[in-house]
Amino acid sequence: NIGSPLPGEKALAKEFGVARMTVRKALDLLVSWGLVERRHGSGTFVARKDVHHETTNLTGLVEVLRQQGKEVQSKVLLFEVMHAPPAIASQLRIQVDERIYFSRRVRYVDGKPLMLEDSFMPVKLFRNLSLAHLEGSKFDYIEKECGITI
Repeated sequence: NIGSPLPGEKALAKEFGVARMTVRKALDLLVSWGLVERRHGSGTFVARKDVHHETTNLTGLVEVLRQQGKEVQSKVLLFEVMHAPPAIASQLRIQVDERIYFSRRVRYVDGKPLMLEDSFMPVKLFRNLSLAHLEGSKFDYIEKECGITI
């Protein structure tokens, strides 16, 4: 919520398993984007809601940001087929060891990295998922090509 405090750098570093300097740089980015603000002696607080708009329909990140006039790019770091480990199989409601796609990509907005995204998708539902889909809008692929409403 707007005005809510964020955990301290030390706590965030521990939670995400990164160095405090990494947390500090991430917070600097959030400050530069106007999403959080630092109050001397008090900490860091949510300044405004993120770039997503609230809606009853789920809209993909790319679509929302492009509507705001922003350039969105995705760089795929990993794309492979693997057997679903138990925790992932449970979340996807598939059998353990069923084949899934695993992808990791960095999403850039106006040339700045916004997030690192890991995805697990059952091969049986998305047989023709390709690198090109991942470099574009996965949301478009799922809804428009596969006909699956998210």
